[in-house]
Amino acid sequence: MLNHKQLRLVGVAALLVCLLLDVFLAIHWIIYLVLALVFLGIIAYGSANIQSQFFIKAICAGAKNKRQVALTFDDGPDPEITPQVLDILKAHQVSAAFFCIGSKIEQSPELLRRIHAEGHLIGNHSYSHAYLFDLYPYRKVLAELEQTNQSIAKCTGCSPRFFRPPYGVTNPAIAKAVKQTGQKVIGWNVRSLDTVIKNEGKLVDRIKRKLQPGSIILLHDTQKALPALLSGLLKYMEQQEYKVVRLDALIDKKEMEL
Repeated sequence: MLNHKQLRLVGVAALLVCLLLDVFLAIHWIIYLVLALVFLGIIAYGSANIQSQFFIKAICAGAKNKRQVALTFDDGPDPEITPQVLDILKAHQVSAAFFCIGSKIEQSPELLRRIHAEGHLIGNHSYSHAYLFDLYPYRKVLAELEQTNQSIAKCTGCSPRFFRPPYGVTNPAIAKAVKQTGQKVIGWNVRSLDTVIKNEGKLVDRIKRKLQPGSIILLHDTQKALPALLSGLLKYMEQQEYKVVRLDALIDKKEMEL
């Protein structure tokens, strides 16, 4: 898929061709409307689909040559669900990645310290996770990233290397802010939809269908169904001889350097 810079060039070229043809032929206004709608549609799709790499490069999967996958949890830390998740991960001797919201970190700093102490990776998931986060201007996005980075560093002594945008939405302001912080954007290629689907069996079946070597699995440690889902999922992956590794161990070193 074209990125946004390439799309702009293609769009300008298409417009110039139409204007040139319009000198010799009577081009109907609907043609211009269709071009505009296609242009806006591609931008909307690229913004909403983190795997499109439309505005900024996002790491959405690891190498496929090994039966390894990574678990990632968004929107915590949650005082009720996150401790249960940590207990299950410890029982299975599995490390995961937690993309945490800055405001929740400030409410549960001891829980973040536990996540770090038990060997899990901690990433930035914005400070507010506001519904309109993707409409924020660059400076406000940057302020949220930096504030969350500071909260994580204060609790753990480590600065997060990875950022996952709320809702997986990217745009020029988010891309610019992430480049300023020097973090890598992390997406996914297995979306559980655990915030929408509440039936444990359906959730497990959905993940099973999409699971493949190198998968980055998106879950949320805020959902009451997650502990039971996670236990069943880990047992299934053990049966299928999938090894769950920490996100930074799954990602190719070359990807980390780009």
